[in-house]
Amino acid sequence: MKMTAFIILITCLHVSATGFAQKVTLSVKNTPLKQVFSTLLMRTGVSIIYDESWLVHTTPVTIDVKDATLLQVLDICVKNQPITYAVEDNDIVIMPIVVKQSSLPADTMNRVTGYVSDEKGQPLPNVSITIKGTRRGTTSDPGGHFTIQVPNRKSILLFSFIGFESRELPVTSNMDAVNILLVQANAGLNEVVVTGYATQKKSNLTGAVEAISGKVIASRPQGNVGQMLQGVSPGLNISTNNSGGEPDATMNFNIRGMGSPFILVDGMPMNINQLNPNDIESISVLKDASSAAIYGAYAPYGVILITTKKGGSTDGKPNLSYNSNVEWATPIRLPKPANGLEFANAWNDATRNSDMPPFFSDDIVEKIKQYMNDPENTPGTAPDPLDPSKWGKHEYANASTDWYKALIKKWSFRQKHNLTVDGGKDGLTYYLSAGLYDHGGQMKYGNEQYQRYNIDAKINTKITKWMQVNFLTKYARSKSDYPNDGYGLNRTVMWHDLTRRYATDPLKYPNGEYSEMSRVNVYEQGGRDVQLNNELWLRLESVLEPVKNWLIKGDYSWKNANLTNTAHHALVQATGPDGGRYVAFDTRTPNDIAQTSDVDNYWTYNISTSYEKKLNDHNVKVLLGYQREYQYYGGVYGLKNKLITDNVPAISTATGDMTTRDYMSHWATEGAFFRVNYDYKEKYLLEMNARRNGTSRFEDGKRSGFFPSVSSGYRISAEPFWQPIKPYINYLKLRASYGSLGNQNVANYLYMPIMPITQQVYWINGETSPVGVGAPGIASAGLTWETVRTMDVGLDATLFNNRLDVSFDYFKRRVFNMLGTSYPLPAVLGTSVPLENNAEKLNTGWETSLGWNDAIGEWKYNVRFTISDYKVQITKWNNPNKTLSSNYEGQREGDIWGYTSNGLFQSQDEIAKHASQSLFYANWHPGDVRYEDLNGDGVINYGDRTLNDHGDLSVIGNATPRYSYAVNLGLAWKGIDMSMFWMGVGKRDVWFNGNVFWGQLGDVWQNSTFKEHLDYWSESNTGGYYPRPYFSGEGAKNREVSSLYLQNAAFLRLKSLQVGYTFPDRLLSKASIKKVRVYFTGENLLTFSKIKGMFDPEGIFGTYGQGKIYPLSSIVSFGVNINL
Repeated sequence: MKMTAFIILITCLHVSATGFAQKVTLSVKNTPLKQVFSTLLMRTGVSIIYDESWLVHTTPVTIDVKDATLLQVLDICVKNQPITYAVEDNDIVIMPIVVKQSSLPADTMNRVTGYVSDEKGQPLPNVSITIKGTRRGTTSDPGGHFTIQVPNRKSILLFSFIGFESRELPVTSNMDAVNILLVQANAGLNEVVVTGYATQKKSNLTGAVEAISGKVIASRPQGNVGQMLQGVSPGLNISTNNSGGEPDATMNFNIRGMGSPFILVDGMPMNINQLNPNDIESISVLKDASSAAIYGAYAPYGVILITTKKGGSTDGKPNLSYNSNVEWATPIRLPKPANGLEFANAWNDATRNSDMPPFFSDDIVEKIKQYMNDPENTPGTAPDPLDPSKWGKHEYANASTDWYKALIKKWSFRQKHNLTVDGGKDGLTYYLSAGLYDHGGQMKYGNEQYQRYNIDAKINTKITKWMQVNFLTKYARSKSDYPNDGYGLNRTVMWHDLTRRYATDPLKYPNGEYSEMSRVNVYEQGGRDVQLNNELWLRLESVLEPVKNWLIKGDYSWKNANLTNTAHHALVQATGPDGGRYVAFDTRTPNDIAQTSDVDNYWTYNISTSYEKKLNDHNVKVLLGYQREYQYYGGVYGLKNKLITDNVPAISTATGDMTTRDYMSHWATEGAFFRVNYDYKEKYLLEMNARRNGTSRFEDGKRSGFFPSVSSGYRISAEPFWQPIKPYINYLKLRASYGSLGNQNVANYLYMPIMPITQQVYWINGETSPVGVGAPGIASAGLTWETVRTMDVGLDATLFNNRLDVSFDYFKRRVFNMLGTSYPLPAVLGTSVPLENNAEKLNTGWETSLGWNDAIGEWKYNVRFTISDYKVQITKWNNPNKTLSSNYEGQREGDIWGYTSNGLFQSQDEIAKHASQSLFYANWHPGDVRYEDLNGDGVINYGDRTLNDHGDLSVIGNATPRYSYAVNLGLAWKGIDMSMFWMGVGKRDVWFNGNVFWGQLGDVWQNSTFKEHLDYWSESNTGGYYPRPYFSGEGAKNREVSSLYLQNAAFLRLKSLQVGYTFPDRLLSKASIKKVRVYFTGENLLTFSKIKGMFDPEGIFGTYGQGKIYPLSSIVSFGVNINL
């Protein structure tokens, strides 16, 4: 049969979003259907698909309509014809009608027409009507009418509309016209949220709980869970730590500004860096004492509950899905080094200002110019390590090297792959997933790499009607492999070293060998640092329901983790400028091998029972439970030097001195808990929680604590008097909570005096290193729980047909019995003073979120804005003199004390007339910093550095991140979807004191010279940003903490932008593919910040100083999701 497909695709996206609801005016007489369909295509832009052979037996039609819908016109076209039509996605499909016979199958095509209205009988336009399990469907017209063809009498129609509850309608054999009533939904308020040891309807929550759906998680294809959760919940603060953008970087977590939250994955306290983000189903963030009290001592600063995916019933047929994502990453906000000539001139200016001869001679400066003009024919000489008289004297070098370009890749490659199988039948479901995350590093040399493998398996089986058994196992294996720096400190020192490179040193010698100062030989040959982590979790759970609504649960979880680390320092053979071979200067001599093997064993079990009873309009639920846990952590370390060969790095192949040590730690807790929930008509809500905890970390008599909480809620929108305004404010709940939690997160054995045993230095007896015993610290005998008391008031509301949702919380958190410093004791004590529970803090703040979810025709969009703020104040601290160098009562955490300054001196006369600054240095010059005399005594000073006498010091800023905010945008049209995520901090001050910010610190080794540093004061640049540079300690006088150089670290960053396309079912069904989605993602694409350009506002603090941190990356990626 010759198929002439009359398929004219929607030629562009200018087609009206109202599609089939468009008005059509048409007047034809005795016109063939082929011509009518062509006319309809041109007027509506909707594709009509058919086989010309199906039109052979049709008759011409006469149509005279005005302002009719497309579907109404099609009804006229097919009336009394041997054809019918169906809506598939956004196309019209014409098909023949099977001639009715006595043996006509029951599953003959059916047409269903109808009318959709709201509770008041008003028509609802643009309601989505689809055949369940497919993407075939249509929409209601402006009058609420619809027509749809269903394939058989077993079909189910699904009606959905923004702001209304979805409804399903089974198709019956005698169904012709139907009236559908949709009622307003509560915008996800019937959603079930995971809370401690149970689940609750979101509308019944009385605590501060944020539920994060899998849809939000899926929109950010991250390999790191911490990065994925940034900005998803107000008050959940996730920031970069000093590992920066390392391939195996971790993140810092806090909820509402203090401490670290307790994180559980499927009820187990897992390390989320070992978790595969693809396995996450949902996340709940418990922020206040009421919601977290059930966890007692574990959760003084909130809880994050992560629930992973599980299988569903599929009548035995498995679901198979494959997700793949490939990424290319480039580092962002790298410093821009000065070129060789700029470098030399800046250093010479600094030496002249210090009354020293120029660092670079005129001859070398001239050679630098020649090299920059003709690098191919001008050798960039370097210090010769074979000539001791020239070692370390970089003034002999004349190259111009951008070390960031020389040593850092422009793009690095990463990839993620996940395979999942799930299904079930007859009371048994299963879920199995495997994942690979492969993350290449940014260094050009040394081949740094991080890989993580994940396997997750779940089996849920219903043994009887009243008994269910669930089993899960999670396995993660990660490997971090990077070059072992010659300093033996780890890779973070590489970035410290990179900031101090001399632009005049060459990457290679004229003979083509890598130069000593490039350190490439060390990266390539200096040995490896390999960390291997294997973590296995097992969990067995049984759920019994002896009678309806009475549940008995028991579970046992066990973890075994093994971490091994092998650090090999190899001898590096380098070649000098003259071709001679030597051992590189940065090589560890003698070579050595260090091996560490750690084991982490943990187990816990929970037993709980709950009963729920409904008495008329009263609902009561009671939960009782008991938990116990134990953890052991231990390991051994061995180091041996003088390896026979670096080709076989092992302790057994070393012949030198051996260093060994071992270590262990263990602790245990137990706790009993209960919860009571009560509500009346789900309008008046009450919840009480309590837990009694015991811990081994304190001495007998101090080990137990009792931590209760209470919360209440009032659904004011359920009151009769609310009904007149309910069409506008559909839902409103007020809630309040108060409770206390304990904090046992202190080091083990603090209450026990321990005598340190160490090997002393060999020269005590001249030969061996004898064992020595040190004085034990004074035991903290009275040490006990910190108590955290939290008050929270909030509201939740939805407005305008549930399209707008609003949430707001105000909280006040006080910490009592906080660990603080003891009273000072005389130095002759010879040991440290003990910690005491003698300090207090106050943490206050607020958070809010606003979300809008709507549709315009076939366009669906959503916008969500969140913002939060907090302050922390010291209300009690053992500092009677209130010295500024320690905490003191009344202090706000993050306060920066410094001098006020409004510029640089411009003349010697101005210096003479100004208050004396001789406290910092005797001599002052034009271009030096002018500090303000706030107390008017004619001398710039700091008094006694106490709160009562601080001289000219004042609080000039605060380093606390304030007004953390996020904006999420989503848009979908047909199969196309787009999401955008912005994140930022509204206010934050930072003071920088290292070479990355200041450049010259006054010596040969600890300096940086970036483009920004070139804007310094000189007679030809009196408006320079930086003060005049010095090549001596004199420069420290200009680096006193002052308002002049306080940095504004507020920022706004486009964290994620994703565009995806889901292929229509009609293209996939013949291949038995359920779904295919492709997407492109960009991360960290734009940043707006006033901070100096050599700093990333998200990655400021490195292990070896500010800005000396592995850079974050801007990422572009492509991904595909396939479901079979």
